[in-house]
Amino acid sequence: DGMATTNSEVQIVGGDYRAKLGESPVWINGELVFIDVVAKEICTLRDGTVRRAQLPKMPGSIVPSSKGGFLAALAVDADGSGGQLRRVVLRYDDTGTLEADTSEEFFCNVLDAQVHRPLADKPEERQCLNDGKCDARGRVWVGSKVLGRPDMDARYVQAGPDTPTGSNRNDESAHASSAHFSPSEDAPPAGALFCVEPAFSYRNGSMVKVGVAGAVAEVGGVWTSNGIAWSPVGDTMYYADSPRRRVEAYDFDAESGLLRNGRVFARMPDDVGVPDGMCVDEGGGVWVCVWDAGKVVRYVPDGEGNAKLDRTIAFPCSRPTSCCFGGANGTTLFVTSCSLDTTVDADAKDLSADEPTAGGVFAIDVGVKGVRVHAAAF
Repeated sequence: DGMATTNSEVQIVGGDYRAKLGESPVWINGELVFIDVVAKEICTLRDGTVRRAQLPKMPGSIVPSSKGGFLAALAVDADGSGGQLRRVVLRYDDTGTLEADTSEEFFCNVLDAQVHRPLADKPEERQCLNDGKCDARGRVWVGSKVLGRPDMDARYVQAGPDTPTGSNRNDESAHASSAHFSPSEDAPPAGALFCVEPAFSYRNGSMVKVGVAGAVAEVGGVWTSNGIAWSPVGDTMYYADSPRRRVEAYDFDAESGLLRNGRVFARMPDDVGVPDGMCVDEGGGVWVCVWDAGKVVRYVPDGEGNAKLDRTIAFPCSRPTSCCFGGANGTTLFVTSCSLDTTVDADAKDLSADEPTAGGVFAIDVGVKGVRVHAAAF
């Protein structure tokens, strides 16, 4: 398409650092902050150096908070399931060592049977929180990922069917899928997208801002929630349930936080790869990391609600995970990646031997700035 970009422009930043499952990058105050899900770490990258701090539980994502630090979507149980938002404040000690303080009492239970009924109905379907982002009003949107259920082959994460939610009735889609099962309307997965709103609570005689979560009814039956992003004016929300191999678009009302008119925005171009993290540039381009395909693609809305594949950037590793804009001019696309994902399949293969750059943090100047990144209001 004349816009393909070669590997040579993609640079590794952070030296020899390699994550197991790098995710959720955000550029803030002149540094890149991201997480390693499998290593249970929060990391910073500044001036070519990655510093790491341990988190108490497995994180799914982080978002900056206007009240200080970050809100991290952390597992609750020892097996990596459950999910709540907790505040993490980063500090450097005198020696430059990164410390992550999670002592603040604030938390918001998200994966809670009170909030999300299927957790009570299907206790055998373990879930954790995955990708999260904030909208212009400071709400936190965070989705869940099904960690296991009896009819599920762990390999589905790599190759799921491209079928509309709740439908796999035609043979063509079943044939096209290399997964060992298909999402079906008989047994939809229990995952969901959640919206966490700021609320107030009395603590020790004073008002404190807290979070209150609700499941987003408009997006139901989710396997692996990923890639939340908004258009430049904020009236469209983009979203991916990875195994479905497509990016969905919803009309978004910032006032109410309601989604309407869900539709398929873009399907993955080849038979390899699933959409993972994403971000949006000022020109309205939607940048999507394609897990297992070793590339990041840019889709541009064509004015009729459909996506045109505008640019493809090849990466030297097969699993780019998530992306954000940053750098001195704001035109650098930072991309995290994966060398080992044991979240769903405990026996997963470590890619490091075959892919020396797997797990690295990458950067490429793409010549366009990202839309403003919003912080949580609580």
